[in-house]
Amino acid sequence: LQMLCLVNKICENPKCTEFLYQTKIIKTLPTLLIDKHEDDEFVYLILKIVKKFLLAGVAITYIINQSKIMEVCLQLVEDSNQNIRAVNNDILDIVLEYDDTLAEKIKEKKFCAWNKVWLESVQGEDEGGYQYEQQPYEGYNEEMLNSRMWDSDSDLD
Repeated sequence: LQMLCLVNKICENPKCTEFLYQTKIIKTLPTLLIDKHEDDEFVYLILKIVKKFLLAGVAITYIINQSKIMEVCLQLVEDSNQNIRAVNNDILDIVLEYDDTLAEKIKEKKFCAWNKVWLESVQGEDEGGYQYEQQPYEGYNEEMLNSRMWDSDSDLD
């Protein structure tokens, strides 16, 4: 964890990010991301580092071609941790610009995440299992009406 904190801090400088890329430290990130996927703190730091590599422009091709990283990022679209979702969303937005194949998967996953409740209701409706709650129509009664509503138009003159 401390090593990731250090790498994250070093990556704040784009020149240092280029240097770290040359040392091949980025090759450890996919394995760490998968091994520590249950620990939010590790995942958050790894994603921040990946984002900084992408923003520096030094590892775009490498990261896009790492199917492990992309699979995890697609799964994290619906993560319960808001900070992880935010950094992950930034990563996916960057990847959208560089890879058309992944762009379609990303758009579909984001659409499903944003419209999850609606999609579930539509799928349930297609299966015949979902129906809207129907309230019986009870009409109206005199007490519900405002008596001034029925005053004659002559009062307006």
